[in-house]
Amino acid sequence: MLRGAQRHFGLELDGAQRFLLGDSLGFALAAVAAALLLAGLIRLRRGHTGNAAVIFIAIPPFLGLLAAQAGVRGAVQRLEDFDRADRGAPQRALDILVGHGLDFEIFTSWSSFEKAWRQGGTRGHHNTVPFSAVIWAGLPVDAGDGPESWSMSFVGRYPLLHVGLGAHLPAIYHSSVFSTRTPRLDWEAGSARSAADRACAYGRTVAWTAGAPDATLSAHAFDAGRVLYAVPAANVSELADLLLSSLSELSCAFTTAHLEDLAVLRLDDPGTAQSAYLESWTHAPLSLENWEEIERILTTFEARLSIGYVPGWLDDGDETRGDLEFLGKKITARHPGEIFSSAGVRYFHRELGQWYDLAAQADYFMQRATRLDFEVHGYTHISPDVEKYLRAADRHENPNWYREFLDTSERSAQPRTAAQQAAILRAAINLHQQVFTAPLNALIPPGHAISPDTLELARRAGFRMVADSCVAVERGGRMLRTRLIPGTDITSEAPAALPSVLIFHDRDIALHGTAWLSQQLARWHNRGVGRFTTLRELALRLRLIPKNELDGARHELRLSFSMTAAEHGEFLEHLGGRLDFWLYLPAGNDINLLPPEIVLLQREPARGRVLLAWQPAPEHLDRPLILGLKKATVR
Repeated sequence: MLRGAQRHFGLELDGAQRFLLGDSLGFALAAVAAALLLAGLIRLRRGHTGNAAVIFIAIPPFLGLLAAQAGVRGAVQRLEDFDRADRGAPQRALDILVGHGLDFEIFTSWSSFEKAWRQGGTRGHHNTVPFSAVIWAGLPVDAGDGPESWSMSFVGRYPLLHVGLGAHLPAIYHSSVFSTRTPRLDWEAGSARSAADRACAYGRTVAWTAGAPDATLSAHAFDAGRVLYAVPAANVSELADLLLSSLSELSCAFTTAHLEDLAVLRLDDPGTAQSAYLESWTHAPLSLENWEEIERILTTFEARLSIGYVPGWLDDGDETRGDLEFLGKKITARHPGEIFSSAGVRYFHRELGQWYDLAAQADYFMQRATRLDFEVHGYTHISPDVEKYLRAADRHENPNWYREFLDTSERSAQPRTAAQQAAILRAAINLHQQVFTAPLNALIPPGHAISPDTLELARRAGFRMVADSCVAVERGGRMLRTRLIPGTDITSEAPAALPSVLIFHDRDIALHGTAWLSQQLARWHNRGVGRFTTLRELALRLRLIPKNELDGARHELRLSFSMTAAEHGEFLEHLGGRLDFWLYLPAGNDINLLPPEIVLLQREPARGRVLLAWQPAPEHLDRPLILGLKKATVR
């Protein structure tokens, strides 16, 4: 019943919460049902027979079920804020791992972890580690069933980082790590207490973050491995530093993306009718001369630009506001709500006295653009509740009508159904691919408004990235979000966070001119941006980071790259045939031999890392590259 309630209310409770909640509700609801049933039996014994007896015997179980439903609903509601806060810690860990392109695995059960480990370690190499970090997303439901001595062997013997989220990991290692003393844990989201405070260190090596007395993070060092604890209040940047330093101290090798000086340029809205219909957003369309000048500016900065293109034009049918042409012919019989491919539309805006020549713009994009990538910015950028939108008196003033994946038309936003979102995605992809031939890459949700299942639906539809207020990248069959790569207004004066996605709109160019773009790029270049690129390149860099296998007996390191034929073509086009990445080596090791496909760019001995560039030939896509090591001290 509790699991059903979880599915019904869309909540995720970890093993400990399920047990505690189920236990307390079970006793409470059983007591309610028993009391009601007893009342019915008493009335029956007192002679209340016939229909009354049947009613009073039948009603108690029914009322008990209602009470159970109400009890579960109330308990889940009370735990909702707590549960969301607890899921903040997993998100913080995933921020770091996805944002750096690290190899990792997420587990919710001990048996699945054991199976993955044993399968990954039987490839014929000495001390092969199948992954560098384990993320425990909640208390494993079968943690109490596994042999504790076996579980602790992973910390003592293997160069592996266990990341405990919230206060879950101490429960896994309770007997082995904490003996008979239970660590003092604090589940409050705003708490400054560590999930494993000083009193729980028991003589082991403990690394604390800067605010030592009020630390929210701790790393415990064992013979070979590390255990990192984080509470929901942990700062993302502090956790990133501690996680990378913890991995660097292990006798393993791992790789991360080289993104420290990277900024993605993203211009939204070409193709949408929003710029003609929403009065607060209305602006003159960009001319072909504007686009030519934009590309000249990009060339000056050796930059590329992602265009959030809206492939569908929704006709409001209002002939008093404008005239519509499609594929060179005037539409005389207007049907409000009809959707046309933006690539064939010309619209005359009566108030502005100007044509929105989207057909000429699309022709430029398809035939002449050299520094532009094109991503899917929704379907029409207008509510899919078309009839409701057309009847709305405020549709020209209220920007909430111009969202698709979340219903924001009312004061309280409501999620779109999965079927409705899937239909939007199918229609958007169909029109987009009629215009642009590049493989599907990123979904940019209009207004950054999404429902809880939008990311997964986008992944199923074939997108490998979702870019809203931050980015989510497809990794291992999951769409994983990272706030370490935020979406930032290009005019922002806040301290630069790199990498970032710098966002602006065609409206900005229409209002301020193309010189404004040149000024913004120069400003960000002075703030440390070494390369302006696109969402497509960012997705490639995060997805193509190699996995590592360390052979301690042979003093060899194998780098395995995974790339499809389609991605190889994109690789050559967008990365110039070279993928830069950081390689972190085990302490005391260095590279002795580089294959021809690997170029050494930079060494940072103090940080234990080297910057490499991979230049693959097609025949090298599916075979590992072998690096020789010297001064190997692999356990």
